[in-house]
Amino acid sequence: MSIRYFRELTEAEDILPAHTILLGKALNWAALAVEGSGGINASCLSQLAHCYRLLSVWPKLKLQSLGIEENKEYEFKQQSELLFDLASDLEPHRQEQKKDEFWRLRERQLLAHMAE
Repeated sequence: MSIRYFRELTEAEDILPAHTILLGKALNWAALAVEGSGGINASCLSQLAHCYRLLSVWPKLKLQSLGIEENKEYEFKQQSELLFDLASDLEPHRQEQKKDEFWRLRERQLLAHMAE
């Protein structure tokens, strides 16, 4: 479910209030998957990391509307990096996998757009 919501987000041109809800759902389902796997499934950890990375560049006003404190982007970025590192430790070959899927391109574009 997290992947479905996350990929829907990567299709966004502009971030609207409904997209904040999608991000929350993606984050929630990814966290549940990590919990359900006991924190040892690299794919689940990676999905949660993608959600945190997007959260680290999410518009501050939209985060504040959810009650998320200001200046959390650094913590979200750190959490993302930690989760990606854990996934890599569990499955070192993941870094060798092809990383040019269309959704990854859309994610990079969205991250760049939001970081402007």
